[in-house]
Amino acid sequence: MTPASAAVPPDQNRATRNLDVKPDALSSPLPPPPPKASNIVDPVGPSIKAGDGEKQGSEKAKLSLPTADTWPIQVRLSLNAQDVGLSIPVSAPFMTIAGLRQMLQPHIDTSQPTRIKFIYLGRILADSLLIVPATVPTPKQNCVRIQKDSVIQAMVSRVQ
Repeated sequence: MTPASAAVPPDQNRATRNLDVKPDALSSPLPPPPPKASNIVDPVGPSIKAGDGEKQGSEKAKLSLPTADTWPIQVRLSLNAQDVGLSIPVSAPFMTIAGLRQMLQPHIDTSQPTRIKFIYLGRILADSLLIVPATVPTPKQNCVRIQKDSVIQAMVSRVQ
């Protein structure tokens, strides 16, 4: 009797019959086991104390949001294509284009006299226009409505 024709115990014979699977299926990786309770990451993390729902002092500083009384905008300078982040008020009194020019002065080299023209969505903005956040209901006269984080172009030219 050859080893291939040797008698196989009934339990082992059933096990070999159930192994009629493709070899590729045996070599494929098994799905990862479900995460243990200790591996679950809390999305809130340690910033909330057990049961009281208040954030710790160090976490408050990290998670501080922009103040509700300002609206962020970007001013893109034509000299160097630098974006300057500025904030405008969201309630009256609103800022004018002339006020925006004054806020922008520290970011521009003033060794030579300069002229600045502001452009938003292809429109040249006059100094008397008010800059109003788009979410504020206001009259449409004498104001330009700006979306959050919008870019106002500042055409800076040297006066000679």
